[in-house]
Amino acid sequence: MVEIAGKKGRCDLIMEVRETLLNFIETHYDPARLPQLALAAGMTWQAQTGASQRERLAALLLRVEREGMAPALLTRLETDFPNALPALQWAGASAGHASPTATADRNGLASSISPTPWTAAEAPAPADEAAPDPSPSGAFASAPLLTLRDGVEALETARQAAAPPLRLRLQSDTGDLRDPANAPEDWEGRAANASRAAILPYRFVHGYTLPTHWARRDREMAELITQVRENRHRLLSLIAIGGTGKSALTRKLLDELPKHHIHLDGALWFSFYIEPDFDRFLTEACRYLIPGFEPRAHPSPYEKALLLREAMETGRYLFVLDGIEVLMVADRSRKDFGSFQDRALRDFLQGVCEGKHSQLLISSRFPLVDLEDNDEQYVLQLADLSLESADELLTLHGVADDTTGREAIYRRFGSHALTLQVISDFLMRFHEGEPQGVADIQEVEPDAPQGIRLQAALDGYWQRLHADERFFMTRMSAFRGGVDERSLIVLNRSGDAFSPDYRGMVQRLVQSPLVSIERREGHARLTSHPLIKTFFYERMGENERDQTHRALKDYAQGLPLPDRPHTLEDYEPLLAACHHCLQVGLYTEAYQIYRRNNMDNALRWWGHYAVALELLEPLREASQGALPTWQSERWQRSWVENETALLATLRGDTRMAMERFQHSAEMDAEAGDGQGESASWQNLASILTQRGDFAGALKALDRSRLLETVLGRYEKEDMIAGLEGVCRMELGEAQTAFDLLTHAMTLSQQRSNLRAVCYWTWRIGDLFLRANRGERGQKYFSQALDLARAEQFRDFEGHALRGLADAARLQNQFDTARTRNMEALRIARALGNPFLENETQLSAAQIAEADANASETIGQAQQVLDRADESGYATHGGLARLVLARAALAAHDYTALNLHVSSVLALLQTTRHAQTQQELNRLLEAEPSLRALQPAPLEKLS
Repeated sequence: MVEIAGKKGRCDLIMEVRETLLNFIETHYDPARLPQLALAAGMTWQAQTGASQRERLAALLLRVEREGMAPALLTRLETDFPNALPALQWAGASAGHASPTATADRNGLASSISPTPWTAAEAPAPADEAAPDPSPSGAFASAPLLTLRDGVEALETARQAAAPPLRLRLQSDTGDLRDPANAPEDWEGRAANASRAAILPYRFVHGYTLPTHWARRDREMAELITQVRENRHRLLSLIAIGGTGKSALTRKLLDELPKHHIHLDGALWFSFYIEPDFDRFLTEACRYLIPGFEPRAHPSPYEKALLLREAMETGRYLFVLDGIEVLMVADRSRKDFGSFQDRALRDFLQGVCEGKHSQLLISSRFPLVDLEDNDEQYVLQLADLSLESADELLTLHGVADDTTGREAIYRRFGSHALTLQVISDFLMRFHEGEPQGVADIQEVEPDAPQGIRLQAALDGYWQRLHADERFFMTRMSAFRGGVDERSLIVLNRSGDAFSPDYRGMVQRLVQSPLVSIERREGHARLTSHPLIKTFFYERMGENERDQTHRALKDYAQGLPLPDRPHTLEDYEPLLAACHHCLQVGLYTEAYQIYRRNNMDNALRWWGHYAVALELLEPLREASQGALPTWQSERWQRSWVENETALLATLRGDTRMAMERFQHSAEMDAEAGDGQGESASWQNLASILTQRGDFAGALKALDRSRLLETVLGRYEKEDMIAGLEGVCRMELGEAQTAFDLLTHAMTLSQQRSNLRAVCYWTWRIGDLFLRANRGERGQKYFSQALDLARAEQFRDFEGHALRGLADAARLQNQFDTARTRNMEALRIARALGNPFLENETQLSAAQIAEADANASETIGQAQQVLDRADESGYATHGGLARLVLARAALAAHDYTALNLHVSSVLALLQTTRHAQTQQELNRLLEAEPSLRALQPAPLEKLS
């Protein structure tokens, strides 16, 4: 047994254990088996020229410690030589006689690597009585842990071994453990999940390297473990300022869970610091949970999010989303500060909160304002280190044991984890660990914010770095994500990425807190903490920064691109090139890259609205004002205005869409572009129709019709007639609407515009439903559904299914109505189409109301109302309020009843919506107390 107690420092103890392991491996393994041993810990065996086997083994163990793979290596040692390994504790893991390998198997992880899978008959006896104390003061259990840094090969092996898919095979002589009645007591919870999901090895998408010296946070770790154990909240939010240690804590948590006998069906760790891409997270999570998942078949983040949420309900999983603030509005002067820039991300998190089994652990610098009122969110605020932990951290780094000197460090710099790591490394590298070396760092005000203190520490480091190190750090800070092996040449002034001196310099930086190694699918990538990247980026002069971005732009454009991109990842080189163009004002080149590679259509159709706006908004801003930064052509400015308006429509921001379509029409009019202006007015009419401003939509269509007449062209006659027919239908002019829609359909059929034909078809179905002619409406909806499926018009497929659901409701076929409606809602959510989703949820509320399900009626209607208020869908809001008004009347809640009816009356003055007027009239006639609220006569439409 290696002695752990006593007054020795932790560094000395680790060295003793490492020596014990070196002796054990040299004694038990012949040289031919060492590469397999390294592979078990996710490493490669390095054949260093001139180095002895023991020196190579020592280097391997150091890498294993730094990258948090000690548990995996120890488990392999125990597997190969059971009962031979002495009991020891090393780098946070325990092994040896007191900790048999079987314990790891019971955590559901070891079987993914162990060469001989065990069956239930070989499982150890239940040990619930020996479970660790779940309280914060309880000691951590000593059970070894298995984690996979990347786990791709083992994951695929585990999937293939799971037969049938998504089912865990656990058999014994006494029966199948999938039957809870046959399960031993200790396996009841696991057997209950066995019918839902296979147990997967933990997946670290970015292979976060835990610090060699861990700053203990026993209280916070215990609180997180308790939350995961109890599984009460779907969302665990870890909030703290940058550099506090959120990433290390969440990564360490996954190592600790098996020690506490917390059995998960799987866990995944993803860092948005490395890849600030929500779609990338969805892709990796879907690959992890869904066997055979093919990203090309599901390019939309909304669809992937829906598939992932469904898969998460097949078992109990924990997903860690580290550094999610990079996807949030970070400008504190904006009213939407702290909200998610991507609606797909917000919708996904809200959807997960509706689940029952799995959890998300999110770390962020900012509170999640989009979820602040959600009861499913548990918030843990992470503070700086305690002085005890801070002192221990400095000791582990090797800073001299000088109490007075350390107290001076804490007074000047506090106990912020990243700041102490930087200072510790600064002292060790330049002052042999003497605390008095901080005198070389510039003084700051005693009450200075922590960010200023960290900057002072980094500035002290900057003064000591030589030119090549500065070049490396500043150029690396300009990369959007991590730097892989092929990109290292960009970070060397001489252009020689294989120079021994350069490689040695990189190795020194990697051993410091300035640079860290992350892994993506087994490939190492260099990066830095976001605060460190910001510091070094700001150290570049304007000319230097311009040269850097231009060099990185040229480099990105030289990376290979598929002939036919199918996913956002395929476009990554061009996205990086556009990013660097925008950083240095190469707006025309960014515009050309974006359009010539069909990125506009791809990103819009795939649902990557936030990614598209990240590129287009800077173009738009640069073209504004009396002296625009971007000297663009007028048609370029008009196109950007239209494109951002379309994206706003798809995101549900109808106010922005309306303003920008109108501005685009004005720009085209000033330039004399009649065709462009006509298209802008038609687009404006569409968005005004969604907002319920039918009078405004008709005026916009009149402008478009006049322009088409002046141009002497009739290609858009079907669109103008059909859109007017939709407006006339909503205003209650049924016959006029029918004539216009059938005329539009005839023209579209003649021109083989099948998408337009499908649109007019389901709109005519709606017209017949409004006239209570459900059978005729059902016929048109069925035709539209067949055409939509044949041509893959997913959005129109959703509208047709929603129409069929309404038709079934009118015939009191509630089961059919619900089935059709759920199909439509799933399509709407997969597409990220807020208008279709709200329309489908309104239909769901009406179905529930007709089937006398009061709670579902209110719940669905309230969701419709919330989205209507957010997106400006006035007709949806009016109809949802009428549903809530009828529910309030049934509950004799006359206060709510009067409130809803008054709101509907106000909306009617704007929308003149015939269906809302009819339903309101029926409600007023049915309830005598409301007769004083008769609506004012509506103005006639000119």
